[in-house]
Amino acid sequence: MPGSYEVVLLAGGSAAEAARIWDVGALNKALLPIGGRPMFHYVVDAWRRAECMTRLIVAGLPAATTPEPEVDCEVIYLSDRGSAVANVLAALEVTRSGGMVAFSSADIPLVTPQAIVHFLEACETSGASLCYPIVERSVMEAQFPGSGRTFRHTLDGDYCGGDIFGLAPEMARANLPFFQALSAGRKSALALARALGPGAMLRLLTRRLRLSGLERRFSTILGAPCKAIVSPYAEIAMDVDKPHHFDVVNQALTGGEWRAS
Repeated sequence: MPGSYEVVLLAGGSAAEAARIWDVGALNKALLPIGGRPMFHYVVDAWRRAECMTRLIVAGLPAATTPEPEVDCEVIYLSDRGSAVANVLAALEVTRSGGMVAFSSADIPLVTPQAIVHFLEACETSGASLCYPIVERSVMEAQFPGSGRTFRHTLDGDYCGGDIFGLAPEMARANLPFFQALSAGRKSALALARALGPGAMLRLLTRRLRLSGLERRFSTILGAPCKAIVSPYAEIAMDVDKPHHFDVVNQALTGGEWRAS
């Protein structure tokens, strides 16, 4: 089993963003209802059952209007700061941990304790200051055919990104401009390559990128070891960005198709 972690749930966003997925008057995506519960409750429940969460920081939801999740640890609510990077930094300001902090999107309601444990154990083995899960195309499409994920090509395979990451607070604060640029271009392969430099951009355009090369480049830029964790759990990358994504997770959770034991 992994060690103990403060967990930051990134739950920011707008009512307009939620309405583009399903217009039910939710304040943001995290509060979209699935089976009578807000979507983020499923994510928190997976973290609780992974038995590694010592404190939960919900970044992007006001305490006064947020339905309480069932947890057996302290919960802190932070108002939305307007961007993912700003919410991460606000959360880091209230963390107590001197080690790695675990971050999780609020819109991966199919995530399982097994996926979380696998990722955290791999992070601990790597010794890296930044760990990020990726899922290979065949794994993702076998579990969620037609999910419409965005895959990046490397010489090691085609991968989509997961929605959990581990981050050492000191390293994040020391590299704020880089993370801001990365967040701004997170949906663009070219923006990612630009952030990493001309060498990475050339290898992207000529389809010669390797995972090990990306890890080395990130590590050099950030001055700390970084690791891509290949996950066998497709649910770690099944986030809700579009209406058909919501249909997939809603059907899985309410139609008896999903068993997150």
